[in-house]
Amino acid sequence: MGAYPQIVDWNEDGKKDLLVGDAYGYVSIFLNQGTNQQPNLTHSGFIQVNGSDLTVGGKATPCVNDWNEDGKKDLLIGREDGRVTLLIINEGANENPSFNTIQFIQANGSDLDVGFSKEDRSAPKATDLDGDGLKDLIIGQKDGKVYFYSNSGTNVNPVFSTGVNLQAGGSILTVGGYSRLDVVDWDEDGDLDLLVGEEQGYVNLFRNSTVGVDKRGSNSLIKPLDYALLQNYPNPFNQRTKIQFLLPENGPIRLSIYNSCGQLIAVLIDDFCSAGGYEAAWDSENFCSGSYFAVLDVGGEKNWIKMLVVK
Repeated sequence: MGAYPQIVDWNEDGKKDLLVGDAYGYVSIFLNQGTNQQPNLTHSGFIQVNGSDLTVGGKATPCVNDWNEDGKKDLLIGREDGRVTLLIINEGANENPSFNTIQFIQANGSDLDVGFSKEDRSAPKATDLDGDGLKDLIIGQKDGKVYFYSNSGTNVNPVFSTGVNLQAGGSILTVGGYSRLDVVDWDEDGDLDLLVGEEQGYVNLFRNSTVGVDKRGSNSLIKPLDYALLQNYPNPFNQRTKIQFLLPENGPIRLSIYNSCGQLIAVLIDDFCSAGGYEAAWDSENFCSGSYFAVLDVGGEKNWIKMLVVK
């Protein structure tokens, strides 16, 4: 089943209340009738849109954020299929939120989606992780990884491109499945750290210096230390898979797909790319089961991974 909580002063009375997403996609409101020291929570209905109880289809994971910077709380809600729903926008008062429309957050012009199936379950947080003054998105997922979407727009109108996996200790940050996270300056050193829960019940602490946030002047940014072609996900796969790679500097790159006989069957990217993280999708609908290889060519230096199509 599952319950996905978010602490917030929902009715602005100075006391901690609770939003709880559930397995059916609803978000319950629990108002605190006690004190902050001794909370007494009472179920006060569900989040509604246009007067009806909202359901996002399953595994609702709420995150409160003033998305359009108007001083009122809005909602992000992760959902079962990996997409992230934005409840646009609080059109009521801050002490009595009112929602009328729903839209999906966009990345690269399409719905932001960290999933491949009905069970991938996005868990979003909006925060300025890279220290540039703009709110970014970090999203937990079924595979135990944490996805980072940098904001290149403004706080009022965020613009997100392709997400990258956060890294820890030189490898992709991964916990034991169904990563759920919170952001806090755990060690009080002035930057944000990550608490990441997982399926087995553990809570993992990742201090900022180990997550892959590279300080540069007054800003911070996610920057890989070396070229890397990451293992595709899912793998094995039936039809569609995603391939991520990391570039430490600008340059021409070529990402290609070869069959087991060494024949070139697809070129996914052939372009000059800036430093950062990238993601490409490959659709194997017209190809039979078997082994295939993704090859990343960066200035003549080649990296490859083996992929398995099972139909």
